[in-house]
Amino acid sequence: MPAVLLASLCVTLPIPFLSASRFGDLCNWYNDHLHHAFATWVFLHRGLAIYTEPFRTAASVVRYPHRFLGDWADNPGMVYPPGVFVVFLPMALLGSWLPDMSMHAFGATGIAILLFYAHLTFGVFLLSSELQPRGLRVLVAGALWLALMRAALDGFFDVVWLGAAAAMQLSLLRAKPSRALVWFAAAAFTHFRAIVMAPLAVDALRRAIGRRPARDWPWGALSLTAGLLAIAGVSFLLMYPVTANMRGAHPSTLSQIGTLRFWEIGLSGVLLAAGAYWSGGLVAAVTSALVSVIALAEMTVYPTFWWHSSVCFAVLMLPGAVESVRRPAVLRVVGLVQLFALEALVWADRRGGLFGLFAEFLNDFKLR
Repeated sequence: MPAVLLASLCVTLPIPFLSASRFGDLCNWYNDHLHHAFATWVFLHRGLAIYTEPFRTAASVVRYPHRFLGDWADNPGMVYPPGVFVVFLPMALLGSWLPDMSMHAFGATGIAILLFYAHLTFGVFLLSSELQPRGLRVLVAGALWLALMRAALDGFFDVVWLGAAAAMQLSLLRAKPSRALVWFAAAAFTHFRAIVMAPLAVDALRRAIGRRPARDWPWGALSLTAGLLAIAGVSFLLMYPVTANMRGAHPSTLSQIGTLRFWEIGLSGVLLAAGAYWSGGLVAAVTSALVSVIALAEMTVYPTFWWHSSVCFAVLMLPGAVESVRRPAVLRVVGLVQLFALEALVWADRRGGLFGLFAEFLNDFKLR
């Protein structure tokens, strides 16, 4: 396994530095990593204003050598839980310490940091794969590698919450449910998309508590989990009102009921949830259904944002982690079908789903 990770890192790490993109990404367009680094610096100076004020306002009095508003100027400065600031603190500090870095070098360095996170996530998943039941494990690992590398190379930090989800799965495979709860909280503290792991977290809570008296419960893990989830919830409540203009610019999901696209997603979600129940039990069915519900909620607001499909990996984190999984290979097929179907139906990925990594690389990548 170390050789696989090292080879992958050696292949991917030079790409952002060799790219002709001004941001260091694959397509000279993706720039979230630049925003998040600047937003982290604003958070260090303005505190909760990063959630309660439009970014243009919150950042107006903060000096930084690599300022980047991008498309965030009229939105809250941050729309993710506070864990994002931990992820981007190294990049934010580096930008402050080296003010003469070009924007390309700054962006490429940020993507390099995300690539390290991505490979750490992949390494944790490979560890869990060794303990998982057989059946298409290599195929799932390949799909996850594509998703992680694609996200990291375009500056998205979904690779971090997926790493916490993989650690959650590994903890359950090692029969450590209280540790799995903490990893779930870490995932939710980093990204709101981690809500898709909630059914597995409920199952982990059941296993951690069991039928033991309350005095024997793992109160340390439970307290840490509750604390991190509470902070993430408060951050959502703080930033949500400031997103009113953005939400108002798009039709509501309810207005789409009756459209062909709504029914395509809804019916496919029901069928896939049924397949998940047959192969993996109630936790798998609820997880699959929750993924489809999130997809429906995003259908009108984020219709082309392929990186949001990381929620679909929740189903693929279940084999071995859930005691009721009876047909792991079938459950993995359900998860992969859901991933590719929703990428096409909801996030309109015209570059071939996960294989868009190669399409972007071949079509858009240019050397400096």
